Amino acid sequence: MSDNPVSFSSAQLEKYKNVPALSPPPGIMPDFTARNQRADVYNILCSILLSIVYFFVFLRMYAKVWIKRSPGFDDVACVLATIGASACFGLAVAMSLHGVGKHQWDVPLSEIPFILQFGRYDGIVLPPTMLSLKLSLLLLYLRIFAPDKVTRYLIYFGMTFCFLAYTVLMFFNIFSEVETVIDTNKALGAVNLFSDVYILCVPTTAISKLQLSVKKKIGVMLVFMTGIIGCAMSMVSLIFRLQVHQTEADATYLLAGTFLVTTIEVEVGLMCACMPFFPAIVKNSPTLQKCVHSVQSLGSWTLRSSRHNSAKDVRRSYQKQYSREGSLEAGLELEGSETFTEVALPESPKKTPRMEPGAFGGGENRSSSRARL
Repeated sequence: MSDNPVSFSSAQLEKYKNVPALSPPPGIMPDFTARNQRADVYNILCSILLSIVYFFVFLRMYAKVWIKRSPGFDDVACVLATIGASACFGLAVAMSLHGVGKHQWDVPLSEIPFILQFGRYDGIVLPPTMLSLKLSLLLLYLRIFAPDKVTRYLIYFGMTFCFLAYTVLMFFNIFSEVETVIDTNKALGAVNLFSDVYILCVPTTAISKLQLSVKKKIGVMLVFMTGIIGCAMSMVSLIFRLQVHQTEADATYLLAGTFLVTTIEVEVGLMCACMPFFPAIVKNSPTLQKCVHSVQSLGSWTLRSSRHNSAKDVRRSYQKQYSREGSLEAGLELEGSETFTEVALPESPKKTPRMEPGAFGGGENRSSSRARL
């Protein structure tokens, strides 16, 4: 009988049900009934994120199909990436049921073949999912920055690189043994990191050439800089993938972190690909326009109120200080001095003298006395 976990027979699986998949550290006893807390956190967090992604993708498709009536290949790529993200999440949940997320010494050796097999499926599904996500973003950039020749060539290069890299990884995993599929995770992590950084840098060239003020350029660039989260997740994912392949690594424990950051990377990327289409939805919805206007009005009112309250607090603090010193009159004299006027206070509106009938011609003295009062 083979000692390779992938080719365990039924008798071997039954035999290894009480054998830990990794020798525990000194002083620690294996616990096959331990709660898989990391998997619980992963399942809850990723379920929430995936629900948000579904909502974002629905809004994007509503804007492109029903409002603009101009669906494109970037929308097809976005939908395919969403389907792939759902499949990857399902595979991760299946692996967590077999022990991924627990310390490897708390996982029976009989569960390892199932983890490896589901890992093989994940290695086949994840590359086309990442390819669809990157193509969705690059095709969106191509729509926005097509007039710029340099940016257009950069986008073409990124699309070609992603297509070749992820296609090679996918077919390599399809026709390779399970152990080899696990080894390609390092290459997949490196490709993810490079492509994320590249896609993040592409818009900066075109934005720098726009005829906008520096403030507006920074505002536009910040919209695309949300991809920094995806780059950070790619880097953390690559670190996890490298740690998993270390000798005597607690692989089942580390794999949960790898799945988590990879899922966040994909889902944040999908959100970034959908957000540019939200203004079209707001523009065509009177209800949303009212909500946005109400929020803006509330923000303006809050800002004015805070400034007014700050001015009142400054006046009150001066009055308390002068009253405590018994020289309120001196403080009132100081109000018009240079020291007090350095504090930016809103000016009180001047009241226009009320002119009553008869104020002109014969009533000048009465009206002027009222004005002075």
